[in-house]
Amino acid sequence: VATGPRVGVAGVAGTDAFPWRFWVPGDRTVSPFRWGRGAAEAASAQSGAGAL
Repeated sequence: VATGPRVGVAGVAGTDAFPWRFWVPGDRTVSPFRWGRGAAEAASAQSGAGAL
């Protein structure tokens, strides 16, 4: 079983610190993780000083 960040959750809860997404590697019925529009930039901005 593989783990990853929860899709659609911002901030630290959407990082590998909270592995909310579980799947069987190689299972074709599981959609691959893809960053949403602007999500990668928002996550990078929140990882700076003052982030929760």
